[in-house]
Amino acid sequence: EKKEEGEEEFSAKFETSDRLLLSVALGVLVGFSNRLRALGIELESVNVSDRLKQIFRLVSLDRAFGPL
Repeated sequence: EKKEEGEEEFSAKFETSDRLLLSVALGVLVGFSNRLRALGIELESVNVSDRLKQIFRLVSLDRAFGPL
């Protein structure tokens, strides 16, 4: 199925904004977890999907959360 030029442009912009949103969300999550740890609150990951664990490892969040 051939996409029109406008559709490809929209798809590329959506993908870029999606990645930006994910990056911001992960950054907020790291900041939040670091803040909790600084307050002495222990964090535990429960019911985290394998895909999300993989993403955490890829962006070094495993250092913030400890071993998953």
